[in-house]
Amino acid sequence: MRDRPTIPAGTFVYEDADLASGWHSHDLHQIEYALEGIAEVETADTRYLLPPHQAMCTTLTRECLHHPAPLALPTTTDPLVREIMAATRADLGASSVQIAAVVGVSERTLRRRFVAVTDMTWSQYLLASRVLQGIALLVEQDRTITEIAFAVGFDSTSAFTRAFRRFTGETPTRFRATRGAR
Repeated sequence: MRDRPTIPAGTFVYEDADLASGWHSHDLHQIEYALEGIAEVETADTRYLLPPHQAMCTTLTRECLHHPAPLALPTTTDPLVREIMAATRADLGASSVQIAAVVGVSERTLRRRFVAVTDMTWSQYLLASRVLQGIALLVEQDRTITEIAFAVGFDSTSAFTRAFRRFTGETPTRFRATRGAR
């Protein structure tokens, strides 16, 4: 196993007199774990969101230790699709027509290029982005679930709850109770 390349990794410095970790690499793996809040890990092809108390072992095969699948969005080096992704995350309430206008392409080009590059439709990406941002707000903020639902682009709390349950297997209320802000 030692013939594998090292994986560059790093974390934001934890403000504590006893612990500080800057950019570094390990020969075999890097473990990310959020004691509280959300840890974000971005690889060449995926952007992961790790809620509190969920660990992820980043190896060449991107194995996950605690849960079978971390919460993730694809990433890409394609400049247009990167721009579409950024515009989508910046305005989770926008339609594909609005995002297409922001990046200067037709809606048809947006939809075709997005699925060709990511193997995921733009609508699937938007839904996953909304749920992931909802998770971050559930953990980090002292907002009601209704406020979070509207903040991440859903038209109702029930629509947010349905999407959240499909994506995570639990309701926002249950998630907050088990892993949310304390």
